[in-house]
Amino acid sequence: MDGAGTRGQILVIGAVAIALVLVGLGVVLNSVLYADTQAAQERATSGGDTLRFQQSLDNAIGGSIFYANYDDHESYATLLERVENGTQGWVDR
Repeated sequence: MDGAGTRGQILVIGAVAIALVLVGLGVVLNSVLYADTQAAQERATSGGDTLRFQQSLDNAIGGSIFYANYDDHESYATLLERVENGTQGWVDR
């Protein structure tokens, strides 16, 4: 009987140890997935603001240059002055 009881106790201890290992792996995997999701949201949020600013900058400066070139100017200095006036608000920021 001693052999059967000892084997039973070892079996129960082994099953509890395996259960604890599986629960621990589940917790680690869950925390990794949560951290990855949070990092992806942070990257998406912060990058979107930068992209919108870049697009508005391209539109504003591109529009200023387009309208500076739209009229026929008598000199390069006049054209340069109009481009500088149109982009001055973006340069100061």
